[in-house]
Amino acid sequence: MKRKSSIKDISKYILIISLTVIGLFIITYLGASNHSNNKHLAIYTSNFEENEFVKIHDNYDGKGEKSFSEVIRDKSYVDKYKSFYNDLISSNKFTYIELNAQPLEAFSKEPYTGDLTFIYGYEDGVAPEVVNQKTKLNGNDTYFSPIKAIQIGDIAVKYLKLQDKLSSGQLFEDEDYNFNKNNEINVILGYEYSKAYKIGDSFEITYITVPIKCKVIGFLEKNTLLPYNSKMLTLDTYIIMPFFNIIDYNDVNGDFERFYIIHYSLKSSGFIPYKSTEEGIEIRNEIQLLGKENGLSYTTDYIKGALLTDL
Repeated sequence: MKRKSSIKDISKYILIISLTVIGLFIITYLGASNHSNNKHLAIYTSNFEENEFVKIHDNYDGKGEKSFSEVIRDKSYVDKYKSFYNDLISSNKFTYIELNAQPLEAFSKEPYTGDLTFIYGYEDGVAPEVVNQKTKLNGNDTYFSPIKAIQIGDIAVKYLKLQDKLSSGQLFEDEDYNFNKNNEINVILGYEYSKAYKIGDSFEITYITVPIKCKVIGFLEKNTLLPYNSKMLTLDTYIIMPFFNIIDYNDVNGDFERFYIIHYSLKSSGFIPYKSTEEGIEIRNEIQLLGKENGLSYTTDYIKGALLTDL
């Protein structure tokens, strides 16, 4: 059966928002700067033929498990997540696909007055509740709003044939998947953004706790679709960003450990295609084993079409 967003998902998003505000305060003071646990994503090829996948996810905040807030306070999880992620992408037992929909954060001194269709949660009717959340930043009233975004890895770009969905510009290149010390990231924008931006334009926004400068390198065709959360997302109002790797710890300003743990928890919550129930079970057992070997608690869910079903 289809599931609605859980209280657990929402609470983790609120946790990331809180860390974002704290992180920005620290970064400004120093002179510098969800956990998303969607367990029912359906991925299709670009012609939307149905496929079967296992969805990797952690068990944190579950019965008998640590809370994710405990995890991100423990610096030892930096190395644990680094090792776990490397095991996923280097495995010869499956193909790992990185894809997530962690919203970005727009901070400003004035309330957001733009179209709510760009706001995270619009399709679920919660955009009016999450837009223009007010906080104090360095003693000043500041408004922040979650902006819809997709993080995508290089294998996912090829798998979903994103090159066939570009109306102009170019796809990400290899170097785009490495975070740089200038916090600059190339992005592809949905069709509706083409009314306000052009290729070569830049804008600033926040990812988790780190302010980033986005440079526009392309636009998607109108009505480009992506099945996500048992729904078919129209990417017209989304920012598409490369699911970058952090090569040098010194490239991240601010609270590096928390940023790294959250970022790699998202990168480690991807998808693996499989051909049979037996193979799906084998992959789940392998993920549980890899998690355990790295000091993490992970498992998978079975996805068929737009429905989530237990194996």
